[in-house]
Amino acid sequence: MSIFKDLRSYGQQFLPLLFSSISYGAIVTYLPIYFDEFGYSIGIYYFLFWVAYVAVQYLRSITNRLNANRRRGLLLILAGCASSLLLLSFISNVLIVYFSGFCYGFMYGLIYNVFYMEASNIKDERVKNNTYAIIGLMSYIGVGLAPSLLKPFLFEGVKYIFAFSVIYILLAMIIFTIFRRGTGKE
Repeated sequence: MSIFKDLRSYGQQFLPLLFSSISYGAIVTYLPIYFDEFGYSIGIYYFLFWVAYVAVQYLRSITNRLNANRRRGLLLILAGCASSLLLLSFISNVLIVYFSGFCYGFMYGLIYNVFYMEASNIKDERVKNNTYAIIGLMSYIGVGLAPSLLKPFLFEGVKYIFAFSVIYILLAMIIFTIFRRGTGKE
């Protein structure tokens, strides 16, 4: 019986991370096609994304503030991810597109930072190591699911696939809010 309780707990914690990772899967899968259409440099976008992702790992003060009120913090991060994807879909200015890459990398890095920091509080080393592994795995699963889950939205063209991927971020926000409300955790 306890294994099912643990699986339920993991699901509640990590489903929002999985759904938000589907939006990252949209970036990985469809951004090269989109950039080829407009003649933008995918290298610059990914460089800015990863600079922001790595930089945020060293900004503990931001993560600590977000962890102080985890519900609001994670919802703000997810809203930032959604905003970055909407910029990417609806504004074709190359500087805004690259800026959206930096913003998305920053927000995506914050999501993982928040989850890893929470996992670091786990006392049992075996459970902590498993939790770290699951957190990392969510990104890969999201990237793997994205092409299948987003393909039906290609009818509007690849440019808007990023806006449609916001649906999964909204699902992540809803799931996170429902599960947190049910547990009484902030």
